[in-house]
Amino acid sequence: LQELRRRLPSDEVLLSVRSHKQSQYWWYPEQESTTQVLVVNAYTTNAIWQKTQEILEPFQYISKLKMNFSAGETFSDESNIQIFPRGIDLDDPEEDVENVIHDNVYSPSEVRMYRTELYGHSVLGVTFTQADIDYHVLMRMTNVPKLEDMQVLDSTCRVRTGGQQPTTILLRNRCEKSRPVYIYLRAANLTEPLSSFDQNGAYFAFSTEIRSCRIWNYARPEPSWQNFACMPEMNRSVYFGIHCKCNFISDFDADAMPIIALPMNLKCHLERPVVEPNYQMIIFYICITISGVVYIFFNMKKISDWDRRLYVEQYITSDPCYRGDMVLRFTFGGRYNAGTSANIIFSFKYSNEISQIIVYQDPIYRTFQRNCTISFRICRQLIPLPSAIVIRHDNSGIYPHFFCRSIIISDIVSERTQYFRFQQWVRKSHLDPYHKTDKTFPHSITAEKLSYTWKIRFSNAMEGYMGNWYLFQPIIGPWRFGTDRSAFCRWERSCIFMAKLFISISIVIIFFGRTEPIACDPSPRKYNDIDVVVWLCLVCFLVSCFIQSSMELFLRMIEIYDFL
Repeated sequence: LQELRRRLPSDEVLLSVRSHKQSQYWWYPEQESTTQVLVVNAYTTNAIWQKTQEILEPFQYISKLKMNFSAGETFSDESNIQIFPRGIDLDDPEEDVENVIHDNVYSPSEVRMYRTELYGHSVLGVTFTQADIDYHVLMRMTNVPKLEDMQVLDSTCRVRTGGQQPTTILLRNRCEKSRPVYIYLRAANLTEPLSSFDQNGAYFAFSTEIRSCRIWNYARPEPSWQNFACMPEMNRSVYFGIHCKCNFISDFDADAMPIIALPMNLKCHLERPVVEPNYQMIIFYICITISGVVYIFFNMKKISDWDRRLYVEQYITSDPCYRGDMVLRFTFGGRYNAGTSANIIFSFKYSNEISQIIVYQDPIYRTFQRNCTISFRICRQLIPLPSAIVIRHDNSGIYPHFFCRSIIISDIVSERTQYFRFQQWVRKSHLDPYHKTDKTFPHSITAEKLSYTWKIRFSNAMEGYMGNWYLFQPIIGPWRFGTDRSAFCRWERSCIFMAKLFISISIVIIFFGRTEPIACDPSPRKYNDIDVVVWLCLVCFLVSCFIQSSMELFLRMIEIYDFL
């Protein structure tokens, strides 16, 4: 009244309250409500309160349904979920009503899951009329609850057996739009056997009903019944009728209607997962780790002896080339017959001078194979940087050609590198007067743009992405690839790949935990929710990057492969 006197303005305000047994909006296409329509108007001698004006102090009214006042207790708890063990007069379940659930549980660990919809600004009442044993009931809105939530203190409501009156659990939706509601039910005593019941198990029955407050919205062009401005209360919505609060003075109504609850998987006997050590998986992972360590140590000698099978000498004088401070790496292609059984001749041109060397391989244990990289050291006086280069092979080979992917020459003293990208087949021929040349760059400021054009960088990136997508690039890639003189060989990359894959699999197994069918899992969101999948991939990616850096640092520290 104070607000009306202030806003009209007048000290005398007349309130007109009429209860219409027959709704004046009988033509509106909605099912007939079970209450009368309350029409409220406010007047002064000079003005009439407009029903489209919002008030600050909510207007309260109680719409009584058919009630039984023989017994009952009132509760004033303001929480969103309350239990009314006595005096509830929601409609008792009947056999021909669709909103009644009849079901059984066969073991204390079984969980029954149901789903329904709760309209905006409405109250859902779940009334248990029969229960052979005590049950714990968990109700959540919007988010699918987890089984672990049933173990949290005060998160569930207890439905007791043997009660004379039904037990009702209330849940209110404060949102303007409808929200899904999930109802979980399980035996309260997990240690109590159900052997005393027959083969049908422990029986229970409950009904679901929605109660809401409505207001006639006079807004044009289409007036209608709406509940956006009214909120049903929890403390008196059941026993004393539907207690409503509205932010307008208008025409009011209240209604109660049954709502169907659907079982999420009625006969899915889902047991609570028990977190305990899985010794079979632990033994399996220990075996994988031991096998990886054994693989690493048994291949150390093979890796260190890989380039020692090569013999390098000067092509004209046949003088041996001694180990120096110039590192040359030659990478073969991955195509069929990209390797060769012949010996390779290198011709370097610098300052109008030509220096030629020939690299011999063991004819029994061939080194010049497809997808491999040969590395050897020679003296700096033989190949001053920058130089032009020509490659060919002698007559000892089986095939007339081989595929050269790239040649990298690194000076250890000056820390300069010259990169030659061939990407072509090489045939035996006489000395080519046209030597291929390319620019040099220092290691300290090496950038990809200094050695590659954009087209080559794009081609390399696509090749790398495809290889990493199929998870084979660390194994089938070239023996030693990249412009850095300390690039890892295929064995080292395989060790890093196995470590990253091992850790990623462990993270995924820990995240998903015990395997359950998706229809039985109480939280299927983790299987198909894009946000969860993206976060899991991001975690695996970050961990893989950390493992990659750690393994690279470790392999450089142990210096198992001294290619310099």
